[in-house]
Amino acid sequence: MSRTSDIPKVISLFAGCGGSSLGYKLAGCEVLAAVEYDKNAAAVYRENFEGTRLYEADITLLDPESVLADLNLKPGKLDILDGSPHCQGFSMAGKRRMNDPRNRLFEEYVRFLKIMRPRAFVMENVPGLVIGNMRSITTTTYTRRWDTKHQPASTTLAACGVNQRQEKW
Repeated sequence: MSRTSDIPKVISLFAGCGGSSLGYKLAGCEVLAAVEYDKNAAAVYRENFEGTRLYEADITLLDPESVLADLNLKPGKLDILDGSPHCQGFSMAGKRRMNDPRNRLFEEYVRFLKIMRPRAFVMENVPGLVIGNMRSITTTTYTRRWDTKHQPASTTLAACGVNQRQEKW
């Protein structure tokens, strides 16, 4: 947790309307900022989380160092980086095309992770992200762009005590 406060500080990427931000808030965290590209989702987020800085922007054009500077944070001082990158290219319900441009958004999450160096991170996605050829993309991206010493681990939300029927990792 932050040294200046016992309240964990969170930044949420791919924030949507703010479902995970609400969860963090209810858990006693402070959501400092959120990033959401979709104008409709951002409008709902803004309405529901007036005190949270919202970057309504294309994450591929957003500089993580600028976000940290805006929030007066240094790398390594953020408690939690949260995000749910788009899953259509990974989903078992879809065509699972390795060249789906939305698959690159996972890499943006990892780019923020590498620069921000949070104490913990949560990336929610579909099981298809860690199955078959997609697993090799996930592992390669993770180790190449963020951490060469550790391998990513995954678990279902149900294994963490979350009461959710849809299988998420």
